[in-house]
Amino acid sequence: MLPLLCALALFQSSDTNFELRVARADGGSLAGAEVRWFHGETTWRDFAALDERAAAGQPAALEQDGRVMLGPQAGPISAVATLPGWWGWTSARPDNGSGLVLTLHPDFELSATALGAGGLPRYDAPLRLRLANEVASPSTTNASVRLPWDPAATAYRLKHAEFLRRTLGAELVLDCDAFPPSAAPLVRLAERADERTFQFDLSGLRTLEAVALDASGQRVKQFVEFQLAYARDGAALAPLRAPEPLLGASHAGIETRTFSAAEGDALFHNVALDAGVMLFARRNGLSDWSGVHVPRNANTPSVRVGVQPARGCETIVLAPSLRGRPLTGVQLQLRRAIAFDPGLVVPFEPEEAQLALDAKGGARVDSVWGGWTSMPAGEVRLDMAPQARINHGLMALTMRGSDGVPRFALVDLRARAAAGEHLVPVEFEPERHEVSGVVRDVRNRPIEGGALGLNSSPNGWRRSPIGQVRVALDVEDGARSANGERRLMRMAVAYTDADGAFAIPCSRDGVFRLEASSRNRTSAVLEGVKSGAKLEITLAGRGDVFGLLRGAALDTSSLNVALLRTQGEPGGWSSSCSRDGRFEFSQIPPGRYSLLVRRVRSGEAPLELLHRTDLEVPADGVLDLGELSLD
Repeated sequence: MLPLLCALALFQSSDTNFELRVARADGGSLAGAEVRWFHGETTWRDFAALDERAAAGQPAALEQDGRVMLGPQAGPISAVATLPGWWGWTSARPDNGSGLVLTLHPDFELSATALGAGGLPRYDAPLRLRLANEVASPSTTNASVRLPWDPAATAYRLKHAEFLRRTLGAELVLDCDAFPPSAAPLVRLAERADERTFQFDLSGLRTLEAVALDASGQRVKQFVEFQLAYARDGAALAPLRAPEPLLGASHAGIETRTFSAAEGDALFHNVALDAGVMLFARRNGLSDWSGVHVPRNANTPSVRVGVQPARGCETIVLAPSLRGRPLTGVQLQLRRAIAFDPGLVVPFEPEEAQLALDAKGGARVDSVWGGWTSMPAGEVRLDMAPQARINHGLMALTMRGSDGVPRFALVDLRARAAAGEHLVPVEFEPERHEVSGVVRDVRNRPIEGGALGLNSSPNGWRRSPIGQVRVALDVEDGARSANGERRLMRMAVAYTDADGAFAIPCSRDGVFRLEASSRNRTSAVLEGVKSGAKLEITLAGRGDVFGLLRGAALDTSSLNVALLRTQGEPGGWSSSCSRDGRFEFSQIPPGRYSLLVRRVRSGEAPLELLHRTDLEVPADGVLDLGELSLD
């Protein structure tokens, strides 16, 4: 994410006049310069519309020394200054009497043309300017600005491009939003913008029409998800036999672009077919993808490719009921649970994550847990490849009827015999079953938003650092991982409320494992938790450690300070120190530690300078070690 240009985090009283200082980059005269300002913060994604917004803003008087007094201001403002041949813009919150600086840079326009088939100009090409080190896809970055189309000049023009290049201080590239991004034409800006026109040859980009077909080749007129996939190394997709059902197309090293179509067809614009792409389709978020290779040698501007969403899959139809009566007129929340091994480092928000890493940052898997999908009760159909059903055919379902009570059902499709179509009755439990409780700190105060994970295996689960608070339900899937450990499946996620209370819907029978954790706090694990349990959980906060190193051996460039667990517990932290010898460790779990200070120089064996044991880091507190001598 690119920070706001020239944004300053400042604070002032509301009765202070806000001062804007204007200067030219070369220190030259500001005679004839005009300044206009308006309320609201702007980023460089708003760049193309800045002139229009500034024109509607308020003029400001520019004094000879370059100062502009805007008077008391509340909230963010943006300002644009113009001078023949020069231009400048800044945006910030005027919350401090020190004011804001706006620098004028030489004013040059960026011009580009895009040529399609037959050398004809293309006005529909999404050309953009972006940082060279940013991800190319505009959906994943704010650091890009679209070039507006100028019909009169049959070109794309972006004003004030030199200002962007100088103020960003980074390499800029001009490219086309094609798929895959790595196959799109790209131009790197020179040391300065100028009046020349860049040219893009887009004749190799096609419009791909994706069409969902049934087994007889007829178009399927229903909701379908399409996905284009491309391997960055050009080889990962080559071994796939087309068509081949897949659990998903989001693998490491593969770029994807997804499109949902209500009528069974979709258009993908600016596709580089020569790069080698595959087209996937599925009926809904619970179904497996079916894929076909897109023909590379296409000489027409538009290519039509058909794919059968359920090819090679079994169709599973769920018939939900409550108290023996079919459910109608309600929405079901469904999720396919995909097993994960305890040895995986699981992202804290797995519902949104597509990848998980092993402890060494290696082996990647597809989704750890599938995302929730909402469907009407009478239309629950999904397509699963036979092997995918056997490996990942455990499903969690929740429904909320007219009484507002959520009910839970667990469906296991893995042991069913293979068939072209399965009709699976699903009976929701009439009563709500749950595990509930309250999370408190060591002072018996409710913790707002404590995170919990409910597991049915004593092996637990590992995760990356916590990013959000949650309550999660896992069940054991009955299988073993490659190293013989039991596998777990994530079934439900909830969040604690402002009073620290939580309630996790679950099945009536079963014994679970409850793990509670929160940002900046230790975790708690409860084994043998059953449905209906009402729990009180205490989480201790983390502490901070400070100290100051003194002595003749104080060479901060070669010192390493380590805080290590004692009594055989895993865990440790390493840090450097400031020039004056100060060091600190933040958010350390409470407990006993050892402090180790070593001198580490290239070509020399590490030299231990200080070793202190039995340090006690307090919960929700600070351990100040004071001055420590290295002599």
